[in-house]
Amino acid sequence: MSLFGEKCHRCGRRTRSKEDGIALCTQCKAEILARKEDRRPCPDDGRVMMKQIVKGVVTDKCPKCGGVWLDPGELDLIKKAIQDASAGDFATGFVIGMSAGQGA
Repeated sequence: MSLFGEKCHRCGRRTRSKEDGIALCTQCKAEILARKEDRRPCPDDGRVMMKQIVKGVVTDKCPKCGGVWLDPGELDLIKKAIQDASAGDFATGFVIGMSAGQGA
């Protein structure tokens, strides 16, 4: 495995995640899961909701009222993904800033 991970077998993005020994990124895992989940009616208006992937988490969104419905634990997963991405962005900016400062 390289420093940045292997390429996802499905889309080619770099990942350190594997499913059954095959490199598979979080986004592709979520898309595969979304296809397997049953489509549910909206609790508000009864319309069949569409699957939507947010930060690698499969959510349900009503096409009529626009409501987004989460299963237990999904909000925490989305929050964690946002925090992890923010920490990664900060670290990347710090490294780039350090590199730029060394040449001065």
